[in-house]
Parts: sequence; C-alpha cells; structure tokens
Amino acid sequence: IEKSRAGICRNLGAVTVELDVGQRTILLAGRGWNPAFALVEAAWVIVGRNDLQPLAELIRGFDRFSDDGNTLHGAYGHRLRHYFGQDQLELGIRELSEHTNTRRVVLSLYSPSDLGFSSKDIPCNTQIVLRRVDGRLEMTVFNRSNDLWLGVPYNWFVFWTLQCYIARRLKIQCGIQRHVSSCMHLYDDHFVAAQC
Repeated sequence: IEKSRAGICRNLGAVTVELDVGQRTILLAGRGWNPAFALVEAAWVIVGRNDLQPLAELIRGFDRFSDDGNTLHGAYGHRLRHYFGQDQLELGIRELSEHTNTRRVVLSLYSPSDLGFSSKDIPCNTQIVLRRVDGRLEMTVFNRSNDLWLGVPYNWFVFWTLQCYIARRLKIQCGIQRHVSSCMHLYDDHFVAAQC
C-alpha cells in the first residue's frame, strides 16, 4: 500500500499478461463497462484524434483528464499519427509489409518532453512493439502505470482493436498481444468492489 499522485493505492508490482486468440474483452464483476465508449475510443485512437468531446460525451467526468477542456495531452492516436511529426502507424505498417522479419517497428507514445511536464494526461502506455511471428501480428504494449480497475478493461480492448486494424492492413491474423506493466495498481476506493 502506498501513496500516489491520485491517492492511496495497492501496488501489485510489475505484471506481464499475454492474450492470444479468443475474447480480448475483460468484464469485471462489480465494475461497469461501457461498450460504446470502448468502440469510440478505439476508433478515436486509430484515426489519430486528441479532441476530448467524443469521449466526454460517453463518460461523465472524463474532462478531468484535459488540461485545456478541449484536448487530451497524452492521446494515443494523436501520438501515433501526428505528435512526433510523422505517422508512426503508416510507417510501421509499411515496414512490416516490406520487411516481414523486422524487429524494428517500435511506436512511441511517451515523449521525452513528458518527463517533468505538468499535465493531467501523461501517457500511461509508453510504447508499442509490433512483429510478425509465425505469420501472425504480435503486439507488445509497454505501460509505466496501469490501473487494474479503470484502465485494464479498456486498454486490452482498444489495443486489440488497433492490432486487428494493423493485421488486416497487412492481410494477416492477429497473434499474441502482450501487456508489460511496470506498476499494476488498484486504488483503495476500488478495492472493495474488486473483491466481489
């Protein structure tokens, strides 16, 4: 149990989860899941948006993550498509198309400028690594901080949707998706509900 910027939490330490063929949606007893939000967020990431409005319409209070009331600083799709001055998603798809054995497709979500930057929305997922393994697309998502109750159900679905999108562009099947979390945690106000 430790103090964090967002309150008291139970630090579960470093956790790696591998997901393969089958359902990539996690439904936790006692925790609501908004499928409309999940679908909109996944599409919002794929097209590269960072505007708050589509997400805030579906989740009350989501604007608490915005610094300016209009955008999200750490928006994953914007980071993939625009933030670094190039479309990492298109470059990664091209690299995987032209070089099927490459291990160089690393998509950045975290910027050196995020270190020490004051924002309500610093990316929790920091990096995506894509590889073709046995004719399928494998995705590894690195995460600096992962909220087991609020983040994990949506992360698994959103990144699975992104993985499916990339695999279809490559005309191959989805393979393993791996989430490597440096700090998996559960905030105290969710601990009772999580024990259900």
